[in-house]
Amino acid sequence: MYLCHVVGDMSLRDVADAFDRDRTTVSHACHAIEDRRECPIFDRQIEHLERELRRKARAVVEAALAAPPIERKHLRLVG
Repeated sequence: MYLCHVVGDMSLRDVADAFDRDRTTVSHACHAIEDRRECPIFDRQIEHLERELRRKARAVVEAALAAPPIERKHLRLVG
């Protein structure tokens, strides 16, 4: 949930909906992670996860942009 909020730039409400949780639960979880980041080892682990998620998200976007355009068939509305 923390990574979705921070890296994915999702609102707490959107994260809550995605995880089928209450917004306050997501807020509590994010604050719990922030509090634990005072520990240098934990902070490095979270930084690593953030970097990897950003890298993978960037690769997905780049692949989508490099893909050939989707052929759209013309639809005729009958009315």
